[in-house]
Amino acid sequence: MTNRPNWPTDALRDAIWSEHAMGLLALYDLITDVGQAIRKLPPSWQPRSAQKVVVLHLFVRAYKTSQAIYTLFTSGFAQDAQSLLRGLTEGVIDLYYILGKPGTRARQFADYILIGKRDWMRRIGRAFPEWPVPAQLERKVEAEYSALLARRPDYKDLGRSWSSRGIAERARDANCKNLYFYYVLSCQMLHTDPRSVSAYLRVDEGIDDGPSMPLRGERETLEIAYVCLLDAFKAANEVFKWRRGDLVNEYKERLRRECGGKADLKRAQTARRAAPGRVATS
Repeated sequence: MTNRPNWPTDALRDAIWSEHAMGLLALYDLITDVGQAIRKLPPSWQPRSAQKVVVLHLFVRAYKTSQAIYTLFTSGFAQDAQSLLRGLTEGVIDLYYILGKPGTRARQFADYILIGKRDWMRRIGRAFPEWPVPAQLERKVEAEYSALLARRPDYKDLGRSWSSRGIAERARDANCKNLYFYYVLSCQMLHTDPRSVSAYLRVDEGIDDGPSMPLRGERETLEIAYVCLLDAFKAANEVFKWRRGDLVNEYKERLRRECGGKADLKRAQTARRAAPGRVATS
């Protein structure tokens, strides 16, 4: 194939921008401004403390997922963009939950890498005994797990989650109940769930089996991604002191002012040409 396929079509992309320009522009600008903090880090820089490693990880994850939501939405895959809100909202909930007691919870989050690996190995072994875990690897993980429990016996209660508290409890503790609401809604789009049927088999419209115009109600996907990224940057900026000034307040005010307002189509087309498939971050 010598020519790049025009899929989704330019006509569909332009129609999506015309209908959702305000939300797309706001998210695009926020991604671009927030990205400057990452671009200014030295290429080989790595945080040293567990708290900074965890905060940076959750922030970068939110930043990249926001770009994916933007890209999917502008390409006519609003349902898939909505499914990504599940991980995005969960990550921001956990970020604020961890910062409530950063020393203890950040270390527990980091230590769960080993606990989660052991749990995965044990579950696979029980479900599919015909696929045994290599004995050498199993002994290594068990030895490391025993050493970890010797230092932190309270980790014994951790299983499939890094925290013994459920996501709803963490959201309440972190004062992120609104994000939990969207976490629950996006779960039905991410998982095999009969409640998502109407998103693909639309009454009086037929089967939605490819790039298509997002429904008006799906505009909230952009707004939630915007709020999550802004909250993630605020939390990370308080730890790393990347940027001074009122970026967070400026973008909060923009959300209040522009949410559902009239689209600036001229600026929309400029940003659309600058990022046909990828958000510019430098």
